[in-house]
Amino acid sequence: MEIATNLFAVDDDLPPDTALRAGPDGRRPLREPGCPARLHGSVTAMADELRRRRDEWGLSYVAVGERYAPALAPVVAAPAGT
Repeated sequence: MEIATNLFAVDDDLPPDTALRAGPDGRRPLREPGCPARLHGSVTAMADELRRRRDEWGLSYVAVGERYAPALAPVVAAPAGT
């Protein structure tokens, strides 16, 4: 079985339409530490977080909008680690 998730925010780039879909305080949960719909930090920190999510939650795929491709390119290119 494959398990996927979506990223709705990378670093502090929180799309304005996110709040419209999530209600008047839609951005607040994305700013909370550990929010699974957000990835933030250095390239190493983001790669480590994705590995942690894979190991702990069994995630196979992470879908992300085109908006974040430039920000995540270095994370994808980072060494695989463990």
